[in-house]
Formats: sequence, structure tokens, C-alpha cells
Amino acid sequence: MQKQLLKIGDIIRIEKGMTVYINVPSKFIIQNCPFSEEPFSEAIRIGVTLVRKEQSLSLIEEEIKNVLTKKQGLKIDDEKIKTFVESLNIDTSYMEFDTSMYIGEYEVIDTKTEGGGIQRSFSGEIQYPYGYHVFCKKIDDNSINIDFYQTGCFTAMIEEIKPIDHNNN
Repeated sequence: MQKQLLKIGDIIRIEKGMTVYINVPSKFIIQNCPFSEEPFSEAIRIGVTLVRKEQSLSLIEEEIKNVLTKKQGLKIDDEKIKTFVESLNIDTSYMEFDTSMYIGEYEVIDTKTEGGGIQRSFSGEIQYPYGYHVFCKKIDDNSINIDFYQTGCFTAMIEEIKPIDHNNN
């Protein structure tokens, strides 16, 4: 039996534990962007809380040390750099991102077959098939969008998902 592919207008339910692509503030994904709120699309398991993996203040200290010693040729004691960074009073209290807000009902707004390709290496080629890419918006908050694949070989896959309703508008 062939799996049921979602269509535009289908209403689906995203549950805790499903993996989808969402826009996450860069500071939770990219190591050298410790304070960036710029969105970065990443495959995330819904219902987990993302936490910065590195202490952001120590990352700043390391970057300042790098600029002053390696690029400027200055010799500055690590303690002086640490004291300087602490004096900046940078707020690091918002370093968690709760993905449970993505649980809920979504409407499928677009679908595409895309994403396949060939990976070449010394040992040969690996062919990745195109996948059925589903784009959705959250029904109770149109500013929240997710996407995932139903077929293919991708990080964010939800192969067995059935519509709970259909919007005919």
C-alpha cells in the first residue's frame, strides 16, 4: 500500500518527539554567533529545550583574546580580559529556547518534490533521492512555520502522518 502524501489544505497535528525544520535563533545553533537572534533553519525534535552549549561569556573572552593577541600582537593577561568582559554586564539569562511551542495543528501551505542529489567521495558516489517536502503554518499562530519531508533521505522526516481535517478555502 502506497503511503498517503499530504496535500495543500490538509490539517495535521505536530506532536512532541517529531522532527521538523524550524527557524531557531542562531545563538543556539551556530557556535560563533553567541548573541544572534537571526533565524537559522535547523532540524529540531519538537518538545525539547535548546540550551547554548558553550558559556557565552567565555566565548567572548576567547574572541577578544584572539583579536588582541593574534591579530593586534598585544600581550594582555587572561584575568584582565575576563574582568573586562564581566564589566560589560551582558545578560545571558535568555539562553534557552523551548520548542514545545511548535506542538499543535498546522495547515499544509505548499508541497514540492526536491532536495535530492549526488555525494561524491573517494569511495564512489551516493545518490540521494528527491523527497516530498511539506511546508506548513500553525493554525493558531500564522507567524510559526515548519517544514519536513515525507519521503527521501532527510534529517527532518515524518513519513507516517495523516491529515486530521482539510481546509477547502
